[in-house]
Amino acid sequence: MRLATFNCENLFARYNFRKNFDPFQSDEFTINDLAFDIFDEVEKQITAKAIKEVNADVIALQEVESLPVLDRFNSRYLAGMGYRHRILVDSHDPRSIDVAVLSRYNIDSVRSHRHERNANNTSTLFSRDCLEVEIDISGKLLVLYVNHFKSMMEGRDKTRAKRVEQAKRVVEIVNNRWRDSNYKGNFIVLGDLNDYPGQDTSLDVLLNHLGLENVIQRLPANEQ
Repeated sequence: MRLATFNCENLFARYNFRKNFDPFQSDEFTINDLAFDIFDEVEKQITAKAIKEVNADVIALQEVESLPVLDRFNSRYLAGMGYRHRILVDSHDPRSIDVAVLSRYNIDSVRSHRHERNANNTSTLFSRDCLEVEIDISGKLLVLYVNHFKSMMEGRDKTRAKRVEQAKRVVEIVNNRWRDSNYKGNFIVLGDLNDYPGQDTSLDVLLNHLGLENVIQRLPANEQ
């Protein structure tokens, strides 16, 4: 099977008031063909083209607004790709960007960590979520831990501590499930981790974890 992760950058939809839709007659939660439409047609065509060219059996996505948006995007732009199984859990992100999964294989169960708090109890721990997704791959279990860590928008050093705490918690989640079996099984930590290896990386606990391998290192150096 082929697995991928992709930050699709603001996969949003918006109410479209140009189609004879009267917002005063809406309950403000209506989602239908009149009121609800993909935002920025050209960008979404480019996003779809990238996903089609990757042609993954399972793809983790970051920066998706909601499950209805993902469903609409899939039906309009990815028809024929076979992504019959889709999941997203709304997070607390102020931009309403969430992590999601598209899959050709059945999604057996989902666990969200969106409500977990940071050590100081001043905010939610995960910027979006650590979405734990169990997928049945022809009778074999694959567990994904889909993440989108704190961005570097305010500077790498200033935001590092948040990513360190997020990475440590992901390791705890992995350890709690897989340590007793000596990490034997099919599980993957993936997503947009918003940092890179090397000096002062916030990802040390993941990159140096005995039960995890950075598969990028399998590639020739000039392709990494």
